[in-house]
Amino acid sequence: MFETTDAATEKFGMPETLPLTQFLKAVLLLQVIVVLVLVAAASAKGSRGNAGVVFVLNGALTLVKAALIFGVIRALKKGSKIACYIVLVAAALGIVYVLANFEPDRSMRYLGLAEFQYVLNVVNLAGASLGIYLSVRTLRNLKALETEQAAANVQKAAGSAD
Repeated sequence: MFETTDAATEKFGMPETLPLTQFLKAVLLLQVIVVLVLVAAASAKGSRGNAGVVFVLNGALTLVKAALIFGVIRALKKGSKIACYIVLVAAALGIVYVLANFEPDRSMRYLGLAEFQYVLNVVNLAGASLGIYLSVRTLRNLKALETEQAAANVQKAAGSAD
């Protein structure tokens, strides 16, 4: 499919970071689905004004998240360790936030989505745990790659010195 590995790396990013970038894309897709469910529930409640407010607020937050996620994905494709730490910290904060606020809030109860909130909390806990796992794994892979490249440079330097 690709003539060189450099062409594949240029298109898809470093192979060491691919699982984490795919995970982040899935997180964004899940966020869009949640926004659509919330807007549908608000409009089904019969109040178009509430549906509009829910759509505007959640849509704006989703756009901010999308900008952050695509920025992190772009950095990960280049092998950024800082991007891995950003995902690690965000996932850890996500776990703490979900555990601290596990009960459905007033707006979710008003929309009749209390059960949906519980399911969403469990999905968020699983997603945040997976995010922590993938970011730690990606950090290990990047460190191993860095060590491998340093060893290759030492061998190359030793070979040219002879």
